Amino acid sequence: MATATSTWPPALIPAPTGYVVNFDHPQRKGEVAGYWVFGVGMVLSFSFLSMRIYTKTVLARMFGLEDACLCIAWCFGIATQSILVHLWLTKSSGVHAWEMTIPRFNYFSVLIMSASVLYVPCLGLAKFSLLLFYYKLSPLQWFKIAVYIVMFVVIGYSFAIIFALIFPCRPIAKNWDVLITEGTCINRTIIYIMTAVVNVATDLTLLTLPIPMIVRLQMPRIQKIGLVAMFTLGSLTCVTSIIRLVVIIPSLTDLDQTWALSIPCIWIVVEANLVIICGSLPVLRLFFRHVSPKFIGESS
Repeated sequence: MATATSTWPPALIPAPTGYVVNFDHPQRKGEVAGYWVFGVGMVLSFSFLSMRIYTKTVLARMFGLEDACLCIAWCFGIATQSILVHLWLTKSSGVHAWEMTIPRFNYFSVLIMSASVLYVPCLGLAKFSLLLFYYKLSPLQWFKIAVYIVMFVVIGYSFAIIFALIFPCRPIAKNWDVLITEGTCINRTIIYIMTAVVNVATDLTLLTLPIPMIVRLQMPRIQKIGLVAMFTLGSLTCVTSIIRLVVIIPSLTDLDQTWALSIPCIWIVVEANLVIICGSLPVLRLFFRHVSPKFIGESS
């Protein structure tokens, strides 16, 4: 009768029957794609953010709170992505749990929790930056009130999620140490799912909020087309949020989490860079008019 392959040192879960465990050269998943997405995304997000900073400080001389928020969001995004890349580099993510020692799994758990905590202000500050931009778009009272409400929601759920991610267990270390058997934890799967759901909901809100105002604006058709194109590009963040939600739900209930979470981590890297790129779009018209005035034209 066949039995599951035994391992030494002990792994978190037993390997499937007949699987030859190799701690030194484990089977890998997603790390190469993760490196490429991180490298390309970091270059693009840094380039777009640099163009925004140059535009607001040198050309417009109006560097404001919304710009500072986006810069800080980029820093949190880089910190989040650096942790995920480190997990791939150290064979702590994208590796089967049965080819990982218990101390290594605890290391994976504490870094995933840290990345999750850092990612919340990345998204929250990027959205807050866009809301500050929205606030300046129109003097209409109903629009300003709507922006204030969404700001309050973004700030409130960001703090709530950070608290829930750090303190889901008593004792706190039970959140990442599987050797601690005493104590209790709330359903952490629900926390991660709700985080993704709320992000999708706020992304959709940010996408649709200015549409009624744009429709009423008296401006040349070419400018309206440009605005619609900008918001269409902005909708990519909604798409990535939805994809991340779809891929993360089954992975959270998978016993082999170190393997299953590798693909959702790639989508986090995509989204972290995309929110910075899309957040930089609204002010780049002035930049491109400056570097290529004949192509852009004064009426753009």
